[in-house]
Amino acid sequence: MIPRRRRIFVGAKGESERSLARWLSLLCDEAGLRLHLDIRVCGGGDSFEVVQYSVQEYRRRSRDYGTYSNGL
Repeated sequence: MIPRRRRIFVGAKGESERSLARWLSLLCDEAGLRLHLDIRVCGGGDSFEVVQYSVQEYRRRSRDYGTYSNGL
């Protein structure tokens, strides 16, 4: 049986942050860590809007797909 990966939510402001999170995901895979980084891009805006969007997405995806181990 293959062990499940731990899901971690990552809210990104834009594409550069998403690229960084994707690179971290690849490093985790190479290190043999059983992680899945669920990366969501808010599309920019001020810091408050980014946080609001990330909280909404975290809650929605937790409800629709199950709880996360952590969120960034």
